[in-house]
Amino acid sequence: MIKNKIIFYATDDLIGLRLDKALSTREEIKSRSRAEQLILMENVRVNNKIEKSSYKIKKNDCIEYFISTEKKEVGILPLNLPLHILFEDQDIIVLNKPAGLVVPCCWA
Repeated sequence: MIKNKIIFYATDDLIGLRLDKALSTREEIKSRSRAEQLILMENVRVNNKIEKSSYKIKKNDCIEYFISTEKKEVGILPLNLPLHILFEDQDIIVLNKPAGLVVPCCWA
């Protein structure tokens, strides 16, 4: 796995933010959960020290992090399952779902 080391200094807009929140503003990280993951894996240092997510950014803090440049392929393969359709029209479908089949909740 190839890791890039990225270093930046805290700017005025980051002062007072939690470390995870500050990292989430970076283009390579983009989310607070990804920032938290990097911090927990000890891939983030502030002023050459490992800090917790709750660390409050101070002026001119030197923040460095290591991030992988490799993209992971996530494959989702369809299953060929026979479905017992009880009712279907253009707006709704009613299925007799087999026991043990997990259905994600996706209400809109």
